Amino acid sequence: MLKRSITAWLLVAVMLMSAALVVAKPGAAVAAPGLRISPRAVTYQSTPDWMPPETAAQLDVGIDVLVPMSIPAPFSGVPQVSASSGYYSLYWFVGGGAPTLLQITGTAGGEVPAYSKYDRNVQLVANASVNGATAYRDQTPIYDLVYWKVGNVLYSVESQNSSVDSLTLASGLTVLAVPAGSSPMTATVTSPDQVIAGNAGTVTVSATGNATLSTDVGYFTANGQSTIAVSGDQSVEWQSPTLTDPVTATFQVIDPSDGSVLASTPTQIVVSQQSNSSTEWGLECPPSGVEGDVVTVTASGSARATLSASDGSFTGGSPAIVLNLDGSTDVDFTMPFNGPETAQLTLSDGESAVATCEIEVVAEDNAQATATATELPAGVFPGDATDLSIPTGKQPTLPRDFGTPTPVATVDPSKLPGDGTGIVEAGQVTPPAVPPTATPTKTPRPGEPTSTPVATETPVPTSTSTPENPMPTMVPQVGNDGRLVALEMGPQGGPLDSPYGVQIVVPENTFTETTSVTLQPVADNQVPLQVGIRLVPESTYDISFAKMNGRGTDLGDKEVTVRVDLGERWTDGATLYQLVNGQATPLKSVKVDGTVLEGKINGPARVVAGVPTAQIAGSSRNLVPIVIVALVAVILLIVAGSVLISLRNRRPRTVATRRTLGSRGRF
Repeated sequence: MLKRSITAWLLVAVMLMSAALVVAKPGAAVAAPGLRISPRAVTYQSTPDWMPPETAAQLDVGIDVLVPMSIPAPFSGVPQVSASSGYYSLYWFVGGGAPTLLQITGTAGGEVPAYSKYDRNVQLVANASVNGATAYRDQTPIYDLVYWKVGNVLYSVESQNSSVDSLTLASGLTVLAVPAGSSPMTATVTSPDQVIAGNAGTVTVSATGNATLSTDVGYFTANGQSTIAVSGDQSVEWQSPTLTDPVTATFQVIDPSDGSVLASTPTQIVVSQQSNSSTEWGLECPPSGVEGDVVTVTASGSARATLSASDGSFTGGSPAIVLNLDGSTDVDFTMPFNGPETAQLTLSDGESAVATCEIEVVAEDNAQATATATELPAGVFPGDATDLSIPTGKQPTLPRDFGTPTPVATVDPSKLPGDGTGIVEAGQVTPPAVPPTATPTKTPRPGEPTSTPVATETPVPTSTSTPENPMPTMVPQVGNDGRLVALEMGPQGGPLDSPYGVQIVVPENTFTETTSVTLQPVADNQVPLQVGIRLVPESTYDISFAKMNGRGTDLGDKEVTVRVDLGERWTDGATLYQLVNGQATPLKSVKVDGTVLEGKINGPARVVAGVPTAQIAGSSRNLVPIVIVALVAVILLIVAGSVLISLRNRRPRTVATRRTLGSRGRF
């Protein structure tokens, strides 16, 4: 009986433990991003032909990486790769013309968004399938996006102007076979696009461990060699050699353990062009142009210069263009839409404005038709082609005496009246008296003040001395919507206040020369989703710094302050992040003042506001040990109770004999 009781209690305890583990199982699955997913709604394949081994090694991120077997047109080559533990992104982009891109991502623990990023009023629903997995397709006029989950990993394929739609491409993805013994280290490297031969540049590296930075042209100033050891986030100064012909330098981040290339970037070394031309600076613009039309602007000079516009754009849609002048050149300029009444163009030699001009913006409805010369009909015409007779293709026959003067008899001048010139007769004519016309006087309207003419004094020119070192004029650059997005600053620094609620404060002596500070908002649909972070809508901005020659620059060891006012979008716990390769990294020492977030950056950056979210997976995972401990305690109590009952039943019992009972009966 006792054994059956203990067995029954143990059976109940085991059933309770199994039920608890089943309840806790979903949380445990979410909390294991490092495990390989199973089952897989894809097929297996080795490394594709288009992917080099070093790129495949970089994608060892702890989850199955889905890649296309072949790259659809018009994309080609190795994409931009972003990889970290539990996340990867492959990004192809084709510049020029309409936006053309392809991006494939995988995120451990990711969730399908509740709404379309094109229109937040549209809720996403399950409307497709990818290899048997439920999919959510968000197809809009500007992109084709598909989400689906396999196990704990959220995958997505987004494309624009691709020859293959996103759903078909997603169904054809395969699992990447990561090379055995591959290095888990990842790295990125950036360098200047161009450097003048003989000048120095800065190369920035971000590596997850100890790595080696190498170059095939020039050397690093820290050790005078073509290789240098780097670790973590580090900036290294590089010296280009003096050349007579332009070359391209390649920087590579190498894993010293196996020699694999983790990241690389090129820099073009150009030769400075010295011109002997004595052409004076000049800028010729048409007096007016119809909005949206292309007009021709002529710039002249003898050196490298920057041509910028207060509104409108040059080739490529840029508000500024760099020109290598050695004489004069014609530049196409697109007139602005819905902008100011005039577009101001400025030609700068890198230190100051050397020439300016203005073009009046004419609305399309007010444009005047341009007279066009009438072409002569086809055919052969004699003389100067002004004979408008019906062309016959033959020269007309002229009289034989055509052009011969005819003799006329001479008249004796003494017989002509007067002196023959008519002057006497004309002098005797008395012209009629014409009364003067009275000047009409304007009658003022009721309440309109009358104006009394005041004599205008002749202005006297004032002699003003020219400073020895004049500062260049700060010409603001504005976007097509008329809002400020950039400002040129010198060593004195200053603030850039934008209508987006963002302020950039540049301390004094941050720049050694005139530098353009640019702020550009980024659309929400261009910002990748982040794990554990809820991004604040319309709070992503690109901040960049460029010299007057149009080349980007960083700040070295200097920092600038960025203040973002979220206003009505404010949420408790909000802070600032910097997006690097699609991953959000918190800015250090972010200050909060009401709805304003303040942080510091030391170079070009993409800044976004977000709120860290609670990790539900972690809390679900912690319930398992608690449930197990509780069940063990229950089992111990049951066993202890059973033992006590068993000991109590073992005491000797007193049994009355029949004699005793009989005796008692007799009494």
